[in-house]
Amino acid sequence: MALLEIENLRTYLYTRWGVVRAVDGTNLRLERGETLGLVGESGCGKSMTLLSILRLLPWPAGRIVDGRILFDGEDLLQKSQKEMQAIRGKRIAMIPQDPYTSLNPVFTVGNQCMEPMQIHLGVQQKKELWNRAKELLKMVRIPEPEVRLQNYPHQMSGGMRQRVVGGIAICCSPELFLADEPTTALDLTIQGQYLHLLKELQGQCNAALLYVSHDLAVISQICDRVAVMYAGKIAETGTVSDIFERALHPYTEALITSIPPVDRDVERLPSLPGQPPKLHELPEGCYFAPRCPYVVEDCRKAFPPEVEVRQGHSVTCWRYS
Repeated sequence: MALLEIENLRTYLYTRWGVVRAVDGTNLRLERGETLGLVGESGCGKSMTLLSILRLLPWPAGRIVDGRILFDGEDLLQKSQKEMQAIRGKRIAMIPQDPYTSLNPVFTVGNQCMEPMQIHLGVQQKKELWNRAKELLKMVRIPEPEVRLQNYPHQMSGGMRQRVVGGIAICCSPELFLADEPTTALDLTIQGQYLHLLKELQGQCNAALLYVSHDLAVISQICDRVAVMYAGKIAETGTVSDIFERALHPYTEALITSIPPVDRDVERLPSLPGQPPKLHELPEGCYFAPRCPYVVEDCRKAFPPEVEVRQGHSVTCWRYS
């Protein structure tokens, strides 16, 4: 049994402009200890998928209207808020995109590291909490942990803040990490160090990792499988070698060809014309049809079904249906 199975998930936002279909029939599967990369342009529904798993949607606009989210065989959509509070942080942990806005500026780093251990692990003695928090900062390789525990988030660098939120995420040894572009604000050197650390921590917890990113180079290095998302739907899913060497969907092809080559100079990189559709005004048929170089009449009439072209490699495109 897979650790996480998302079946036909539909998450809509009800706004004054209409119903925004942020996640529109998404299917994902994640095994224990596996790393799945979720890629796509901004606004395609990646972050909303993670928030749907944790049921932390903006209220009252955000609502899950259909589907199932099976975590270790149990449907999270059938859980009460109290039951979800016991799961968040303990069994499913999220590493946010911007640690500066996710860390509370009026509490010290020590307070924020110790709170999950108090709530989920039942540790109440101050000395034990302090020692555990100190060991936590050592695990994420923050120097002088005794000093840093007394610091506020604004007194730390971006790289250190990112390590702190990573440490908070692992403090209860969760079974699933949800990482929402955790290296966006980091320079390349720190980014490489952080990704190496993240994989080490994942191995120590034997946890699964759902990693959202725009950076295909990062995805190719740390992930086992990749799901390509476009306009709230999964366009293609496969192993890293399937996606990067045998891409099937035109959108996946466009993403990969836009990567600058390292072995030669080019005057102009290939680009994908047009913009993703507005999610409250989606076109009929395939959502990618207005930008697709292979579009045919069938593409404009109905959305293509998901087809498994080879074992573990599926695509939603009329060219393969």
